[in-house]
Amino acid sequence: MLNLFGNRNKVKRPISHSEAVAAIDALYAMETQANLAALRERQRVNKREKAASHYKEYWPVLVGFAISVIAPQLHDMLQPAESWGMALVFPFVVIAGRPELYMGHKMAALLPVAMLYLQFPLEGFIARTMLKGKVTAMSVLGQVLLYHLMAITLIWLLNGFMAPAIRH
Repeated sequence: MLNLFGNRNKVKRPISHSEAVAAIDALYAMETQANLAALRERQRVNKREKAASHYKEYWPVLVGFAISVIAPQLHDMLQPAESWGMALVFPFVVIAGRPELYMGHKMAALLPVAMLYLQFPLEGFIARTMLKGKVTAMSVLGQVLLYHLMAITLIWLLNGFMAPAIRH
């Protein structure tokens, strides 16, 4: 009857040293594989987060492209404001159309039109590049205003606005 229900006094055979080492090696290999899988997953998540934060810094360029879409309409609205309105909003377009930049007839006609579309994306890119990771709305606005102020000063100097002040 003992054979029917199994032998409770089953004798366990002793595990040899080589079998124990093989079992430990197998356990170590499984733990290593699990740790490597967890490490790869963590690296993948970190890489994704880093790429997302890097692309978030380029929002000034995207805003510049959005503004460049409506730039021709803005240009048409500023035509009645004469040259001062154009110099305030589109100073680089005014500079690109200056006769001091001799480029030939074709380039003299194409460059102001190209600058009309490229001015704001370029300003966004330069602002993003200058801020180096500290890209906030106020810092970008400050950078763009600085570029416009410098360009307006250049236009005033080219137009001779400073000449009467110097003579007196």
